[in-house]
Amino acid sequence: MDIKSADFACFVETNGDVTYLDTPLYDATKQTLTLKPTSLTKEINTYLLRDIYFGDSLVDVNMCDATANNYTLKAPADLSTSHTTVGLQNVQALALQDLTLDLAVLKTGVVTVKWNYATQPTGWKAPFMVPTDIVDAGTDYSTTAVLSDFVKINEDATTKAVSIDILAADKATVIYTISGDMQLNEYLNTFRGVAHTRFSAAPNNF
Repeated sequence: MDIKSADFACFVETNGDVTYLDTPLYDATKQTLTLKPTSLTKEINTYLLRDIYFGDSLVDVNMCDATANNYTLKAPADLSTSHTTVGLQNVQALALQDLTLDLAVLKTGVVTVKWNYATQPTGWKAPFMVPTDIVDAGTDYSTTAVLSDFVKINEDATTKAVSIDILAADKATVIYTISGDMQLNEYLNTFRGVAHTRFSAAPNNF
């Protein structure tokens, strides 16, 4: 990244709180980039400081605001079978690669969600997969269940940002959600997942 084009900056504290800084100021004479708090920003406590991020919002992954990195569907997903692939495109096309999601319901009853680059850049490593000697759910697709029994794909009405709900055996209760604000590239693999739990005084099987 050319620091001349930096247009966002923030700092992150050890508890994960993100605070935006003023728009970065480039000095062409000194060839320096100045990052400073805004008039409304709290002081930077270096004892609690975890990270400082800055970049060009057109070409860099925005680690200050994950929602800036949302993925949207390239085409409607077909969940009528036990296996399908879904194309995703990022709103920051110059920052993050388009992806292909592989969704499947296996004979073991497990739902798998795997990703890869739609077009893998030359020299990039393939996405890491958990070794089967650690987790092995099998590879055979279910012949009795379909994806719509266990998977629901949502689109935000305004931004079209995608999210994926994993459903319980009752085909209605959401037990896990994968948000569309993902940062998936060669060296950075992060996404926001939510596990949905509920309290019950008595044991309750979904």
